[in-house]
Amino acid sequence: MPAQPWATPEQWSWLTQQQPAAQEARLTSRYTTWLNETCHSWFLKWPERERLFGEAEKLTPEQEDAVAKAVKARRAQLGTWFNNHRTKTRANGYKVAPLPILDGPSNKRAPHVREVWCREFYDGHRATVEATLAARRAELGRKLTRQETLSITRTEIDRLYSLESPEVKADVFRRWEEEKAVARATPEKVAGQDRLPEQYQHAVDNAPLWIERALAPIAEASGWCFTVIAAGPVPENDGEISSIA
Repeated sequence: MPAQPWATPEQWSWLTQQQPAAQEARLTSRYTTWLNETCHSWFLKWPERERLFGEAEKLTPEQEDAVAKAVKARRAQLGTWFNNHRTKTRANGYKVAPLPILDGPSNKRAPHVREVWCREFYDGHRATVEATLAARRAELGRKLTRQETLSITRTEIDRLYSLESPEVKADVFRRWEEEKAVARATPEKVAGQDRLPEQYQHAVDNAPLWIERALAPIAEASGWCFTVIAAGPVPENDGEISSIA
């Protein structure tokens, strides 16, 4: 009997959408940081606590230990998945290109201080955040929507950050300033008009990331979901027509 898939179709789709960002992170030497952020996003969307014990308000020490082990195992599983699904990089050394229609220093979103703090300290406060979510579920008498979960989590993270020592805040702020400077740096321009097949392929590889960057702020502002379907020749497959959605 074949093994059961460890991810749902929705999760497979989400993982696939992260591949261009994984490629960019590797090329810019920030893959470990990116993977930590991506795992954090995964657990916000699909908490191991909820998967194992549903809407239980309070867990026993044994159950808490089971959740911790499940989180560790899932992190390893996600890391393995991204390693096994690496997008081929080009020998010509092209970097992941900036989004053409938004090219310029303001194209890249600067990180929020909250994000910088989360990378280093969130795991130590995960139980507190989950307890807050459980209390809110009990208060409402129903499962929280994804938007409610994200909103409550962000509010709780902001509260926890506000309680940190001045030394921790200073260190987080310093890192935030550094990342903000990198995000605002002028990106390298895309090659000129006489384009090679490798350059077209490079654009094809980066198309999902460009589309996500363009639509993410619109989706967040409007609350809408967007679906994009694209098709065209793939140079590395001898010009065969392929599609993405």
